[in-house]
Amino acid sequence: MILITVSDIQEMGRLCYELGSRHITASISGKSVRCPFDETLFQSLKALGFNAEKICSESPDTKTTFCTSSENRTTYTFTSTTTYTSK
Repeated sequence: MILITVSDIQEMGRLCYELGSRHITASISGKSVRCPFDETLFQSLKALGFNAEKICSESPDTKTTFCTSSENRTTYTFTSTTTYTSK
């Protein structure tokens, strides 16, 4: 998961535009926005000057993602049931 903290409404507008144009699902709470982690998105947000931080770690064996947020001491756990195969 990516946590992005914005400083004002103009930056929130820019961020929402960037996420919306990529059809990214996001959770907005006050001045922080959370969205699923994607390395390309993360690097793009950093390059655009957003205060973005990775708040998840993934266990490759169990396909489970553990997320912690120091902001509200919440732990999120996601389990992926999607299997990708190449043909």
